[in-house]
Amino acid sequence: MVPFLVIHIKRKEVRYMKTEIIGNIVDISSGNILRNKKVVINNGIILDILDNLERIGDGFGDTSESDNYLIPGLIDSHLHLLFSGSGTPLQDFIDLDQEGLYELALRNAQMALEWGITTVRDCGSLSDITFKLREDINIGKVIGARVLTSGEAVTTRGGHLNFMGIEADTPEEMNKAAEFMLDKGADFIKLIVSGGNTTPRSKDN
Repeated sequence: MVPFLVIHIKRKEVRYMKTEIIGNIVDISSGNILRNKKVVINNGIILDILDNLERIGDGFGDTSESDNYLIPGLIDSHLHLLFSGSGTPLQDFIDLDQEGLYELALRNAQMALEWGITTVRDCGSLSDITFKLREDINIGKVIGARVLTSGEAVTTRGGHLNFMGIEADTPEEMNKAAEFMLDKGADFIKLIVSGGNTTPRSKDN
């Protein structure tokens, strides 16, 4: 058995079920496409990869379209789940309450999954929202790309993302902020040392 990677096929996530998927596997280790294979999955674990010679018995779902392609999940290593992606992300953030921001983060995680991105790395957010989303996805309460998140970023006073970050000017303040976020449950620390277009006047600090 090998560890399960969410398999993205035609905008559907195969997870938490016993199923059989028939299609072509993109083998990134060899650079080849393994055609007409059958992948057997049980409760999130790949049990076997076989040649597609026959159907599996009762208890298995079946997806047999010949144009299916199974690929390893992609990773987006830098995004912000609480940004709308519109031309006015800061204003959109300001206009939403906690519930609205959670729904925005969830939609972004689900959109990523639809695009074949199975893990996202959220680099600066409100931890009360993204930590909850991370947990909800992990326990299967909602469906979305797996979330790794820094929670609040550590930034300079008046610096980029100060409106949802922890401001720190000295090494001692930075260490304290980093320890606080790690204790709170951050997967990593996001340290911002320059300005950004999303934060007005941050490039002046």
